[in-house]
Amino acid sequence: MNKWVSRIQKANWVLIVIVILGLMLRLWGIGFGLPYMYNPDEGVPLGVSLRFLQTGDLNPHVFAWPSLSYYLNALVLLGYFAWGRLAGVFTTPADLLSPDFITIAVAKAQLPAELWLGRALTAVVGTLSIFWVYAIGRQLSNGKLVARTAALFLAVELIDVQNSQLIRPDTLAVFFALWTIFFALKIVDQPTLRNYVLAGIGLGLATSSKYNLIFAVLPLLVAHFIRFGRRLLFRREIFIAAVASVVTFFLTTPFALFDVSTFWHWFTFDASHYSGGQLATERTSYRWYLTLLWNTQGWILFAAAAQAIRGVLVRSPKEIALLSFIVLYTAFVGLFQLHYDSTILPVIPLVLILAAQFVDTLVQWSERLTIRQSFRTASVAILIAFFALPLARASAARNELILQPDGRENARQWIDAQLAPGSRIALEPYSPFVDKKKFNVDGYFAVQDHTPDWYVANGFEYLIFSQGVYGQFFAEPERYGAELDQLNSFFSRFHEAARFNQSNFEIRILKTNAILPSHRVAARYGDSGDLVELVGYDTVDWKSGEPLKLKMTWRPVGDKPEPFQVELRLLDDTDREVGRTSSDLFQNKGWQPGMFEGTWTIQVPADTVPGNYRVQVDVVWTRYAYRAPAMTWGEEKIEPVLIGPFELKAK
Repeated sequence: MNKWVSRIQKANWVLIVIVILGLMLRLWGIGFGLPYMYNPDEGVPLGVSLRFLQTGDLNPHVFAWPSLSYYLNALVLLGYFAWGRLAGVFTTPADLLSPDFITIAVAKAQLPAELWLGRALTAVVGTLSIFWVYAIGRQLSNGKLVARTAALFLAVELIDVQNSQLIRPDTLAVFFALWTIFFALKIVDQPTLRNYVLAGIGLGLATSSKYNLIFAVLPLLVAHFIRFGRRLLFRREIFIAAVASVVTFFLTTPFALFDVSTFWHWFTFDASHYSGGQLATERTSYRWYLTLLWNTQGWILFAAAAQAIRGVLVRSPKEIALLSFIVLYTAFVGLFQLHYDSTILPVIPLVLILAAQFVDTLVQWSERLTIRQSFRTASVAILIAFFALPLARASAARNELILQPDGRENARQWIDAQLAPGSRIALEPYSPFVDKKKFNVDGYFAVQDHTPDWYVANGFEYLIFSQGVYGQFFAEPERYGAELDQLNSFFSRFHEAARFNQSNFEIRILKTNAILPSHRVAARYGDSGDLVELVGYDTVDWKSGEPLKLKMTWRPVGDKPEPFQVELRLLDDTDREVGRTSSDLFQNKGWQPGMFEGTWTIQVPADTVPGNYRVQVDVVWTRYAYRAPAMTWGEEKIEPVLIGPFELKAK
């Protein structure tokens, strides 16, 4: 009993409380949006991890990120499947359903638990990083003030909290980067082979989480140089660390070796993606990152800068090692045109550590003054609160905000209640999710990728615009005049059916003047519904002794300007064929973009009895003599496509 009491008394209760606080902040908001997925990136790791389990193929085939996060999420999903199978919920991994995607950041999780579990994994990893920050802080000071203060700062820091609520590899990469830095700093005092190997393993795991965390090698190299100076290249330890990192990387991203061509394709594509830029970016990202850090860290940034200057002036080996990563990593990512808060995330824990060290520096300075201990303690507490409370308040406010319905959710409910089933809708990223089983919906990178006339010609009745896309243009009108002119061409031409602006997120829904046939079908032909679409047909007045003249409206889905054949079979109520016809889809007028009409005539026997008949519609890709399968816009197969009934009336 006394042994347990002693252990409880020795427990680091301050750190435990800090960690619990950090975990609570991260778990608080992980259910945001569900079952709808508003983040543009979560579908990639989730989809890859599900494919591992469903196919047994452990090659991600996607290397925009390395593979470690994919495998860890797959392990979590495997545990979920094992539980579900024991409970009788799942039979095979195929029962783990993939999300339903329309376009970027417009998706619905068919099993929200998959998102909960993946986000919870990230939240736990983000929380565990607090321990690394604490451990690094302990290395920088004999007391616990730096360690506890830095741990508190990270526990409540906004950017780390929000990235710990997503199925993304950034938080995992930070965890292993801190691992690497911890053992790199230990080398300054204890250059043992063990510390080198552990630092190398951490570096391999960090790089296997995100490629840019290869920069975590810098503190290791600086620590090695500080310890051995000019003899650094004659020490075997650094080479063993390099081998450990490389081996670890390839063990956790193995198909970088086994599928080199695919890996290199994705790696170079990702590099060009960052350097190529996109709308709403500068030529470099330094100003954007500086603004972000100031807006989120506030005076902590100045405290960290002051401590960094002091560390250089007094030649503090460990602080210089930290600065090597902060300065060179920031210099590198700042060169790119693209910028995200997740990219600068690895710098933030180290900035917080330096700020905590600054607090300790002030305490040491104050000890030289004749100040009462109680006053000094109170002053330190107030200073820490001055830094920490704005961070905590920002994180809490964001959690409250993301758990509130925003303009997307209100727009989704309005669409579901107000628009007629079968309405044809085009939307852009960050729009509300639209039920593909109820509506005909297509997603585009941006609505203004096509002209207003194009949407009318292709039969779209409603266009959904999202602040997530157009907001950047309105924020800087002097810079994006051309894009605003495009948007205004839509806003001025089409009627605004509804507008929603809740929780600082706006959605606009426009109604076009598209004219559609009286009977809608919306059957898409092609293996992925990517060839042509039967939009619908008009009402037929059909009398005995006459052929059936069927006016149908079609639309090419893709850009395949080549011949297709339409085959029509007239069936009675027992599915017996009464008549048939086959002819060119474009009726010898050549390829026609957009919707087009045509009339097809089916000859029927003169003795055909009055009654109701249906028509089976098939499309043949002429060049391959391939009868294309058909599906709905919701990607459900239609076998066969039957239209009607058509009433044959007596004369």
